[in-house]
Amino acid sequence: MPPYADVSAKHFIASARRRPDDVLWDMADEILYLHWQARDASINGRACPDVHIGIIQERHHGINWVIGYCALPWDEVTTDT
Repeated sequence: MPPYADVSAKHFIASARRRPDDVLWDMADEILYLHWQARDASINGRACPDVHIGIIQERHHGINWVIGYCALPWDEVTTDT
């Protein structure tokens, strides 16, 4: 992805393809599980070394928007766990 690759932003955008639905749903399930683990650890005062809760929450928000979770617009997408 530009600027970290030897490809222009225009070429990168033109060649971008959406992943198949089953792959996106699998990603959503995995991210939901990781977010739940991080939140559960936080609530119960445990460390969660494999996941940073802030990063996984942002990824959860993004994948929920991509899959159309509850048909919500970007600013209203929730990250239910």
